[in-house]
Amino acid sequence: MDNVVSLPDFEYFKGMKKMFPQSNHPFLDCIHNSLLTIAANYHKDTFSIINNFVTIYRFDENKIKDRGYFKLEVVSVKRLDQVLGEIGITINHFSPDASTLKSQIITSLYKGNPVAIYIDLYYQRGREFYYLKQHGPHPVLVYGYNSTSNEVYIVDDITEYKKYSVPFEDIKQACLSEDIKGPLFLEFVSDSVDLDTQNSLDIYKESFKNYKDHMLNYQDEIMQGIQSISSLADYYEDIIKNEDIIETLSSTIYRKCSEKYRLSALYDLNPTLLDKTNEFINPLVDEIITDWTYLRAITTKAIFSQTLHYESVSKCVRIIKGLHKKELELTERIFNWLTEAID
Repeated sequence: MDNVVSLPDFEYFKGMKKMFPQSNHPFLDCIHNSLLTIAANYHKDTFSIINNFVTIYRFDENKIKDRGYFKLEVVSVKRLDQVLGEIGITINHFSPDASTLKSQIITSLYKGNPVAIYIDLYYQRGREFYYLKQHGPHPVLVYGYNSTSNEVYIVDDITEYKKYSVPFEDIKQACLSEDIKGPLFLEFVSDSVDLDTQNSLDIYKESFKNYKDHMLNYQDEIMQGIQSISSLADYYEDIIKNEDIIETLSSTIYRKCSEKYRLSALYDLNPTLLDKTNEFINPLVDEIITDWTYLRAITTKAIFSQTLHYESVSKCVRIIKGLHKKELELTERIFNWLTEAID
């Protein structure tokens, strides 16, 4: 009989899957999605995490032949550990070595606490753009350990958040990589006291005010960042020669999906927002997500066919220029909506 210690009710955050059933996107990135999982596991308020960001387009022509030349950057308003603390979750940091890593995992799980371990994607099998190609840190959530098979139970985006197991030796190699400078081992502990509850109207007012303040505080930077989309079009003939653009476009898509999810979560707190949001904002968000997805499809086909025809590049450039206009229109609609809104 297997000797297992695990958190039987542990499930990954499924909000994005419910909104986008065809594609299980993470919320913003692997870190935010992991923390939403922890908050949901402890039955804490997830909206504090969902409402703690703005996204800003960035472009750097000097990095075109490398990585990071274009991105929809996630800017957190508060440190994520501070947000967790405010909803009653503490992060304990540990630095186990090769000889104590296993015992630290088991100790945390016996206490009923999930664990995040940062691994080097270079060693994660199945990670197409990284495995044995390039290094990069990535958190995986550990919810169990089987001492009979010497396997660690994990949830991670590589399996679209379905639970799976990996040999402990693989995890040890990946988290002790010199490129991680770790291991980075985080234990999440919930306080035993529920936070003070507020009525739904108070929650809405505070949440909407925070969203409005965040957006207006970053308004100039957000508007300036949209120009980055136009720069992407100007350099796309060179960019499309580097297959890293596929991952970049994927990141852009699920971050736009996350923005839609945040808007949905916001008006779920106050249904009176629903009609105006559905009429003026959501349709344009959907168009933008569709266009970024179409751009990725054309780009992927062009790259892997190894025939970068002028027609393909021109089509991509037209889509990007259209995206530039739509993002400007969407952002103006949102700011007009916020300016008109009554506190």
